[in-house]
Amino acid sequence: METKHTTSELLRQKAEEMLKKTQLIDKSANQVLGADIMKLIHELNVHQVELEMQNDELQQAKSNAEAAARKYTDLYDFAPNGYFTLSSEGVITELNLRAASLLGKSRNYLNGKMLSLYINPASRPTFNDFLKQIFIGKLTETCELALYPVSDMPVHVYLTGNASDNGDQAFITMVDITAMKTVQQKLQESELFLNEAQQVANLGAYTMDVSTGQWKSSKTLDAIFGIDPHFDRSVQGWASLLHPEWQQIMNDYFANEVLGKKTDFDKEYKIVRNNDKVERWLHGIGRLKFDDWGKPIHMVGVIQDITQQKEANEALKASEDYSRALVEALPDLMFVLNSKGVYLDYKAATDDLYYQTGSIVGKNNRDMTPPDFADMIDEKINLALNTWQIQEFEYQMLLPEKGICDFEARMVPCKQDEVIVIVRNITQRKKAEADIILKSEELIAANAEKDQFFSIIAHDLRGPFNGFLGLTQLMAEDLLNFSMDEINKIAVSMQKSANNLYSLLNNLLEWSLLKRGITKCEPIAISVLERLTGVVKSIEQEATKKDIKITVNIPEVIMVHADPNMFESTVRNLISNAVKFTSKGGWVYVTAKAAANNFVEITIKDTGIGMDADMIGNLFHLGQSTNRRGTDNEPSTGLGLLLCEGFIKQHGGTIQVKSETGKGSEFRFTFPGA
Repeated sequence: METKHTTSELLRQKAEEMLKKTQLIDKSANQVLGADIMKLIHELNVHQVELEMQNDELQQAKSNAEAAARKYTDLYDFAPNGYFTLSSEGVITELNLRAASLLGKSRNYLNGKMLSLYINPASRPTFNDFLKQIFIGKLTETCELALYPVSDMPVHVYLTGNASDNGDQAFITMVDITAMKTVQQKLQESELFLNEAQQVANLGAYTMDVSTGQWKSSKTLDAIFGIDPHFDRSVQGWASLLHPEWQQIMNDYFANEVLGKKTDFDKEYKIVRNNDKVERWLHGIGRLKFDDWGKPIHMVGVIQDITQQKEANEALKASEDYSRALVEALPDLMFVLNSKGVYLDYKAATDDLYYQTGSIVGKNNRDMTPPDFADMIDEKINLALNTWQIQEFEYQMLLPEKGICDFEARMVPCKQDEVIVIVRNITQRKKAEADIILKSEELIAANAEKDQFFSIIAHDLRGPFNGFLGLTQLMAEDLLNFSMDEINKIAVSMQKSANNLYSLLNNLLEWSLLKRGITKCEPIAISVLERLTGVVKSIEQEATKKDIKITVNIPEVIMVHADPNMFESTVRNLISNAVKFTSKGGWVYVTAKAAANNFVEITIKDTGIGMDADMIGNLFHLGQSTNRRGTDNEPSTGLGLLLCEGFIKQHGGTIQVKSETGKGSEFRFTFPGA
């Protein structure tokens, strides 16, 4: 059986062993002193050794106790948390350095102070209730408080406390949770910001367990789906939201592309919102997360409601289609150029381009058009982009298949380095404008002719009529007192006035009909000799009175293709004028011959008074005064020459005048040959 030794026995055993090593006893002394004395001495020595050993142990225990006390004090004072000992009234009886630091005061100052004095007033009711429960309930209590700010910084603490065994003290641990509170506040702010951002962007978040198919969603996603907390958040539940046209598409996409090929979820699709059954377009993005063996374990992602974007895109597409159709319907050419004159786009047929080989996109205008035109375009581009104002200009371009064309351009800046040029071919408009100007000039001339026409009526008719009326008045008032010779002279004068009036009225009528386009030109084959012979006979009486001889030298074979009335009126006026401005005893020569281009040239030449250069220049202008009296005081208006010119031009012919004062005149005109 094992023997158990007590502490004293062990101590004695050690003392005896030490005594054997350190004490030497004289054998002779042992014999003299005797066995009892030696035994007593031995016991005393053993006891002394034991006392020394106990003293050493006590000293070591004291040293260990002091070290432990110092360690406890350091642990208490320099602990990261604050420690308080409070009386039942809440007075601080003991605290460590951390506690004093939290309150912002020294430890000596805080001893004996009420802890509640350093607690934010808003938190004091909570602290008072906390302290009360510690002493009443004898249980560990906790609470969160705000202290008075230290260095203007708020301090939040977490208190844990319990009462002593005798219930007269409370031991409080104070933990600084300011940093945690700050993090929580920032986290809350971040979550609030995230929620608001999701709401603004209409963007919801989700996470899904791939193995179970269950998913969790944010509030914004719930609003997008139109679901409540009781909705079945599974793959089947998500599939039930899909629009019927998209169910098979999305099921195949999720199974084959996302799970099958382990790719990211990125798809636009349509759903029917659960709560109101409204169709919505969504854009879903998700990413798979894998375990160490490459197996997908869950998916996280976001879903955005893009219905408005889709509707806007569709409206934009419709607008673009409409604009494109409108642009295509417009006859104008359109070009898009950058600041360097490079064509970015255009709408124009090949025959509308100076450069007609293939597309012009990507090519520089300077490489395809004449230098002066390229310089102008570069200048307009710089002006448009620098002033941000529309540039309007016109130009001409020689096109290979159309010749010289006129264009009107409007250059509009559309970007910082791009312009749109709208070009309209105004060649026809330019021609029309020229025609309008010509018509305007013709109208002005017609108005002048009209004014002259009325002047002739008012002036040239009035003179003959006044003479005619004067003669009739003489006859009416004193006819019985006139002799037969006097009556004969009056009758001759009246006949002459009547003939002049008739001739003038006839010319006025023909000229008016010609200018109004009423006179019809109906050309036929005419014998020049035959027609001229008839005309000369009608003028012979006037020529005979002035002893003027009219000579006609025209071959019978010469024929013209002309309107009979116009031809006769032309030659009658010209021969009559020749007689009128030829003095007594003079000659009038009429000849005709074939001319170039199958025309016939007829010449009427007289030996009359002739004309100077100024008069010749005004012959065929009604607005100019060319009328003058004949050699026998015959009246003249100049209207007959205008008729002649008009009739000749209608047949495509020309009329020329050659004259010199005192040496007669020569009129040459042409009619087409027959």
